[in-house]
Amino acid sequence: MGHQHDFGSDNGRFIGAFGLALVAAVVVALLADGLAGRGPAVLAACGAAAVGLWCLFLRPKVTIDGPALRLRNSFSDTVIPLAEVTDVTVELYLKVTAAGRLHRSNAFSRTRREINSAARVPDPMKNMADLVEVRVAHLADEARTAREPGGAAVTTPAWPEIGVLVACLVASAVLFLV
Repeated sequence: MGHQHDFGSDNGRFIGAFGLALVAAVVVALLADGLAGRGPAVLAACGAAAVGLWCLFLRPKVTIDGPALRLRNSFSDTVIPLAEVTDVTVELYLKVTAAGRLHRSNAFSRTRREINSAARVPDPMKNMADLVEVRVAHLADEARTAREPGGAAVTTPAWPEIGVLVACLVASAVLFLV
């Protein structure tokens, strides 16, 4: 099939970038004043904040890579064979049902007002959540029609992000206690 689509998150990109800029400003101010006193602990806390912002606001992504749908979440990656996808819905978060199992992604969402609006008409040309919903459902239908191989969804933790976050939090806690 050979389809390749990347759908970057539409949730909080500005907030994530603004938060990273604030963290960078705090780091620059710390380095300008020297790292005396609680400076190293605050620097480690800034590292934890930066990783947290990255994971929550900038990392989530939905990718279609050939016969697979990849849901990149804050702290995990899920790869789902497109042929197994039976339902795609965007509500407060993206919900993908595959082989009777529900998979979630915080990469896309709708407001409660959009969800509860009876007059809402899906428009993939103006709304990214509608585009993701329609495109993934269409490619899943194509995969089932072409009888592409299925299989089980595989979820793996995002170990680099988890490791850096834990290291920053532990370093911060230890440095604050010393």
